[in-house]
Amino acid sequence: VETLVACFGRCFQRSRLAASEVIHNRSLFSDDDTRQLRSRLGWAHVLDSAKIHQEDTNFPDKNKFTLDLAVHEERQVVRYIMGVARTESPEFLRDCKFTGGKWEEQWITTEDFPSTGTLCCRYVAADPHQVSQAGRR
Repeated sequence: VETLVACFGRCFQRSRLAASEVIHNRSLFSDDDTRQLRSRLGWAHVLDSAKIHQEDTNFPDKNKFTLDLAVHEERQVVRYIMGVARTESPEFLRDCKFTGGKWEEQWITTEDFPSTGTLCCRYVAADPHQVSQAGRR
């Protein structure tokens, strides 16, 4: 963990780091290590954005996301996930809950979600043919 954090600023292909080959590789990093990397580097830097629907990456929570909308970076991750759902299928967002009130499905299209509260949801691609790698860049 310390080595990756120390060298992170010098890495130029960060999306490759935030993938199952490095950060989300169970033989390299434990769940606690991954939590620590997420805390120290930030959600946006450790999110395996190409595979948000899969359960073999984005450890420790896999395709379940719990994001604090009051934290700018986590809010940007929510914005990204909503954009992917808008491109692929809003039905891929499952079990959505919002601590600050009621989950509004319109947030997927409007991105007009509250600035506080915690959003919890899973991203499940029911039809793998609808996964758009171009829409995830």
